[in-house]
Amino acid sequence: MPANPFAAASPAAVATSAPAWHQSWLLAIAGALAALLSLLLSNLLALLQHPQYGDFLLEDLPARLVDWSFTILFTALSAALFSRGYFEQQGVACKRPRRVALGFAIALLLTDQLYGLLYGMLDQSLYDWISASGLSLSLTYDVINLLGLIITTLAPLWLVLHLSARRPQAPVPLVGHEAALLLGACVALLQLKAVQLTPLHLFDSSGGWSVPLYASALLAGALVGACAWRNLPPSLARMRPGQLALTALVIFLIWLLANLLVAALLLVAIMLGGEPLWQLLLLIVFGSTLLVLLWPLTLLGLRWIYRAEAA
Repeated sequence: MPANPFAAASPAAVATSAPAWHQSWLLAIAGALAALLSLLLSNLLALLQHPQYGDFLLEDLPARLVDWSFTILFTALSAALFSRGYFEQQGVACKRPRRVALGFAIALLLTDQLYGLLYGMLDQSLYDWISASGLSLSLTYDVINLLGLIITTLAPLWLVLHLSARRPQAPVPLVGHEAALLLGACVALLQLKAVQLTPLHLFDSSGGWSVPLYASALLAGALVGACAWRNLPPSLARMRPGQLALTALVIFLIWLLANLLVAALLLVAIMLGGEPLWQLLLLIVFGSTLLVLLWPLTLLGLRWIYRAEAA
């Protein structure tokens, strides 16, 4: 006997049709590609308007590449977490996820370009205000740029999700490895931003510290992700991206305090003198200890903050 065409779809049928967490990754990829295209377009326009911009870009290319990588990864991670939280709170999924992802990419590209245009118009006034206020110029600009990233990513994403056609989405068990990957990525990006905010030229004018510090961001994210991968349940009832991001922030802040303490101890050791080999040995020992510290910090964060709900 044929099924009743007017009968409501069962929760299982709804859940198996393009689950929302697949759509979150699709939006993350769309956001990353849009951010990359926006960066390319902005630099091309700057090069056409100011031919000498190419020389300036080549001189500062390593730092620029790090900034661009952070922008792209931050956009992708923000889109994944925000959309996942939106889908979980509303209990919905998009009917046409590819169109929604395309709309988000276009909206992000337009918003980013408009923000860049406005930023360029107000740049001189902003510079004068920061200089007169006595605030740190580089730190204030970094904070403003970070806020700009949040505005140009989350605002168009919320608008596109709010205007898109949605359908009810039954809860779908999530693979715990997805949460572990996102937690590690959050910590890695936080450490990368901390390195970007650090005035490395005050410690080493040659930039020799930059490579190990940038590598520490990858190592930190990998260790946190591996610990979460090992200790989270195989299936999660919910992602709870807000608590996941809070867990990453707490882990990072405690680890940052430990880094500052170790840096102070190293500074004292250097001021007291000693053989360069001994100072290098201290640096290796302290650095390894800090990396190992991430494992118990992650365990505490998962136990007291995130508290994963097994499916």
